[in-house]
Amino acid sequence: MKIEKLQFLKIEIEKDFFEEQFQFSLYFEKNEKWYSLNENREATGLEFTSINISKNEEIAYHKARTTSAWYFILDLNCALEIKFPSSPKIEKRKKYKEKIDLILERAENSFKVTHNPLTLLLARDAFYCALSNAIKLVNAMVPGAPDEQEIAPRSTLAAFALDIDYFKQVNDTYGHIYGDQILKIFAKRLETTANKLKEKFPEKATITLGHPSGEEFLILIFGNNDIDEILSFADQFRIDIADEALPSAEEWDSLLKQENLSIITLPPIQERSIKTSIGVAIHSLTALPSSGVDEVKFLLDRADTALSKAKAYGKNQVVLFDKIIESYGRVLEQEKNTRVVAIDIGSDVGVTAGQEFTVYPPTFTGNKKFSINDGRTTRVIGVYPKVPLTRITIFNVQPELAFGYISNSEEKFLDIESGSSLEAIPIGSIANILPYSSKYFTSSIDSQSITDISTLKIFVKEQSEKKHKPFAVIFKFIRDQEYLKKYGGAALNVAITQLYRKTLIEMQSINNISLLDASSLCFVGLQSQYNEENINNIIDNFCNDFPELGIASGIFCQADLEEWAKNNKTILDSQFSIEFAQFAASGYGRLPGSKITHFNHQTALRLLRTQKDAATLITAKTDFENLKKLGVITSDILNFGGLIYSGLKDKEKALEHYELAIIKNPKNPIFRSNLALITRQMGDTNKSLNMLNAISDEDIEKLITSHHYGIFVYAITLTREIINNPKAKTNEKRLKRVISSALSYDEYKEKYLKDRDLMKNILEKTNSLE
Repeated sequence: MKIEKLQFLKIEIEKDFFEEQFQFSLYFEKNEKWYSLNENREATGLEFTSINISKNEEIAYHKARTTSAWYFILDLNCALEIKFPSSPKIEKRKKYKEKIDLILERAENSFKVTHNPLTLLLARDAFYCALSNAIKLVNAMVPGAPDEQEIAPRSTLAAFALDIDYFKQVNDTYGHIYGDQILKIFAKRLETTANKLKEKFPEKATITLGHPSGEEFLILIFGNNDIDEILSFADQFRIDIADEALPSAEEWDSLLKQENLSIITLPPIQERSIKTSIGVAIHSLTALPSSGVDEVKFLLDRADTALSKAKAYGKNQVVLFDKIIESYGRVLEQEKNTRVVAIDIGSDVGVTAGQEFTVYPPTFTGNKKFSINDGRTTRVIGVYPKVPLTRITIFNVQPELAFGYISNSEEKFLDIESGSSLEAIPIGSIANILPYSSKYFTSSIDSQSITDISTLKIFVKEQSEKKHKPFAVIFKFIRDQEYLKKYGGAALNVAITQLYRKTLIEMQSINNISLLDASSLCFVGLQSQYNEENINNIIDNFCNDFPELGIASGIFCQADLEEWAKNNKTILDSQFSIEFAQFAASGYGRLPGSKITHFNHQTALRLLRTQKDAATLITAKTDFENLKKLGVITSDILNFGGLIYSGLKDKEKALEHYELAIIKNPKNPIFRSNLALITRQMGDTNKSLNMLNAISDEDIEKLITSHHYGIFVYAITLTREIINNPKAKTNEKRLKRVISSALSYDEYKEKYLKDRDLMKNILEKTNSLE
């Protein structure tokens, strides 16, 4: 904490000395050594001597015939060296001693305004400001390479929300004065862990700590981390709190030296077990709040939601917001008559209508221990296995609650126990098409007039088999969750009813129309019935009546089928027209700013690209595999599959799809570069280098301008090969071109410093031999 106070002092000194342009340096003590704050280095012997002498000086230490004056600041145990233009006389040294006292007072006041008075961590507003600045920095970052390429690791921004488990019991049992000491030590341990992580991972851990109020704490982490590393950092904070009595004897002695705590009796060590629950949220450029909602609040709300789940399901654990839907849902009840299942997660964590969950009974989750009692003791001899009970499909979603039915109609009378755990089945960007829509989506539409979605699918399949050219159109509300929160389910029902009626009026020859879910409508027909002008009219009329809701349309028709065959030399199966239209209407597939999106090659690429850039890789993988099943296979899409699996750290699968992409398009140098990079990551440096060396000079020139990361890694690999095998034959022209290009890339000037130095040395030696 002293470093932060010194930073405030440094800022105030800079303000005061700006016009005079005096040079100054602050020195602080750490582990019985002294360091320069300005230059981030250990003090020299001469500086160390000057600091020690200044401790005993009433005003300042000044050595004759030098320009420096050394002021020791007792309150912060630091030393300030001011370098004057000429040797400062006693009057000037006194004058600046008074000025320093005023500066110190201003710095103290600034620090108090921005920090929690009890723990000295950042207060709410100051932490929010730091997080806001970090978000702006991330949002402004430009990717290091186009979207079809392997890229260098990107910076990740994460927010942690922490809560002391059972803190109320501590206060109630031992009093608030003791509780305040717990908060102080808790904050100190967070600081210790943060410093430990920053020292161990300097490029990965820019850490900011906050204490907004009570037992709630916040942490901001920013650096070149992947999600697994972020979670390991969070768990390190948890472990450092939980694995030793809090306060320890040493920590309590430290508190006693600072203030009189004789009124408090320290509880026995077994009563000093403090644990913490941590919620983690990752900032994503595509998982952004709706218009008018602050990004800082949005991210912290997600962290707080994850914290709530951590506390609800056992405490003393770390929960990632993005994993809540996958692993942290529970069954609340199964209604006796309708057999409808209520679950405790909703749209606030991404549950959507049509989503499926596997249900595990409370005993058979794979986590419950199996114990036996031999008459004397109870001991654990194993763990109950993980045994699925059934699947449920969601049909109604609210912010913190959702409702579903048993997916298999043959199991519909199965009893599901309250507290059963849920595991989301990855759905990609489009959910399952729900059967029995009129049963589950109550609206004022006459249920007799709605065709069941299964009937639409049968119609499309039959017409496709008869070569009758079917088409499918999906209308999907864009801002349905915001609308639902603002106006409620009844208003959403009115909207879907109006959409249904407008569709009937405009598309009078269409009989096959169905609800997919509470926010989507589908109709199908034959090409002779297709009229895009009418579809535009439906959208325009609906948007005039419901401007806050918004609507988009995804389409797959005969023209799309013909365009695909012409451009990709393959034929898509029109029996999947509804699925293709769903992809086009989805949030990831939609063409930004357009009312209508047709499914084509660019739609499929945009779908995967958007998810890859957003790091929603599980969803991207599901979509990619679904596209493959539907026959949407091109070299570009296979390459994207490689990028997705690479992001998921499944290097074998990434390698497989890069190889398939090259088989389809062997001339694309980026595919080859991606393959070489993943091969290198798998440890086969020789194979990677041989593949890169085999790329033609012409294609290398293309990569130099289009794939910076690929060329940079190529340069590193060449450099290390020469260092490890000095006698190996090298193409000196290629070597110089690749290394000089790599050294010119601005995005790597601050990173990879050691590799850049090695490259420079190799380049200098190569040039000197000419």
